[in-house]
Amino acid sequence: MEKKKTSRAYMLSHIVLRNEIYGKWKEFNEHLNKGPQDMKQYLCDLWYSITQDKINQDFYLADEERKVTIDDFDITANKQADLQIFYFIFPEPDTFMAQAKCVALVLAPNMPRYFTMEIMKEENGQKQYIVGEWKVKDRQFVHYNYGKMEKNTIDAFSYCVGSILQSEKNTYKCGLKEETLKLVDLNNISFKDLFSICIGKVYSNQRKFIEYIGKYDRWDTDVTTGILKLDDKEFNVEYIGTTAPSSDNFWYSSEIEKVIPDSGVELMIKTRKAMQDLNITEYTKPKIELKDDINGYNLSMIYIAFAPQDVAYFCGSGNSNIYMFVKDLPANIFEKVGSNTFIATVMEIISNFNVNHRLMIKAFLTENDCKYIETENSIIADFSEVSKIMFTFNGDIFKKAEGNLN
Repeated sequence: MEKKKTSRAYMLSHIVLRNEIYGKWKEFNEHLNKGPQDMKQYLCDLWYSITQDKINQDFYLADEERKVTIDDFDITANKQADLQIFYFIFPEPDTFMAQAKCVALVLAPNMPRYFTMEIMKEENGQKQYIVGEWKVKDRQFVHYNYGKMEKNTIDAFSYCVGSILQSEKNTYKCGLKEETLKLVDLNNISFKDLFSICIGKVYSNQRKFIEYIGKYDRWDTDVTTGILKLDDKEFNVEYIGTTAPSSDNFWYSSEIEKVIPDSGVELMIKTRKAMQDLNITEYTKPKIELKDDINGYNLSMIYIAFAPQDVAYFCGSGNSNIYMFVKDLPANIFEKVGSNTFIATVMEIISNFNVNHRLMIKAFLTENDCKYIETENSIIADFSEVSKIMFTFNGDIFKKAEGNLN
């Protein structure tokens, strides 16, 4: 069989450097921290490490004899969308083989991102570049094409990468109010406090969702179509994660479940990104050990609260539990509640969950659009002109609620 043509330029920009970053981060980061000259030498050494005997034997190196020096490489950096970005500039491409002229390494919170300024075709003798990205999906690298660049310059590439990052940042909005988030220090938050600011809103909506779906005998979900069936009723869903208490003691995010297609994890990706933008990273990991109050139900309620759209959650139970975002529900499920329902919900939460009572009530009031006045031992909340409730505390422990109910 005739061998196919490849090049060192392609191998370095699309495979070798990428694998160094994701597979040997400690070593790569050492070179990065030593400065531009060390990094240029490192890139040059990687170039010459690509030899015929080290590549797939179905290919041959068309540019094996090409000589380069460290002066053929360059490195620069900037900051966009609050993220540090390094740009690695390679020797000028001498052939049309989809190789990259430049790679952008984005130091994102959860995992580095790897963007490429790569040749796709030549028009009228001019090189034409597109913006691409290598992403990890189902433990494999997948290539994304963001489209053609108007200008074939490093500055234009930098602008494109920044625009992509900024648009994603603007898209991934948090489902909790800014006033709710200000109740805690998100940079140093315990699971109990994080759960406390989420559960009031979510549990209130969940009570109405359970009433809406009514009783059912059977459940089933098809992850390829994103449909949940409860007897004869169908709901549109995406997937949050899974647990399998009988086999291990971990939570697995839907993003790493190979059987779930991309369309079934988009909302989870946005929710995780919204949390990470707020520096909440401990509970956005793809695999989380379950212990104490950290369980599938409680994690799901947190993700529901931070989701950038109105959703409820459903857990399909069996040998494994699969947790789902339930979408496209009636708007009244997400409406604010009156004082009677509010107090009933508070009492259920306090009876069944380990929360900071005072913090939970303040967050719930905020999400329910209720103004309140806080003193050392009480919170006085306005539900309407004729309905004011006083919640009394001993420290953060709830004691009683009294006032005019509606």
